[in-house]
Amino acid sequence: RTHLLQELGLNEKDGMTLLKSAAHSKRLVRVAEDLHYIPEQIASIIESLRFYFSENPNITVIQFKELLNISRKHAIDLLEYFDSQQLTIREDNHRIPARITALNN
Repeated sequence: RTHLLQELGLNEKDGMTLLKSAAHSKRLVRVAEDLHYIPEQIASIIESLRFYFSENPNITVIQFKELLNISRKHAIDLLEYFDSQQLTIREDNHRIPARITALNN
């Protein structure tokens, strides 16, 4: 985050204000304190997850990480975000779709 703020010429306070404003106006989706996505990326990830669940009953962090080719940390943050949005439900070491109509159609 600090590197990005430096590239944009922003200090920490102004950068955080900008991120909060973008999230509040729905131009960014705050997945975790240090992880934001544009809404189109979230929609694309949900689409990938929907397709995955059409062929599999559940998904692990490792499978999700490999599906999206992202770090384990970001995979966990995204899955926890989807849990909070009631798109997935955590069961032991995997997730299942929570809203079948949202993910399995």
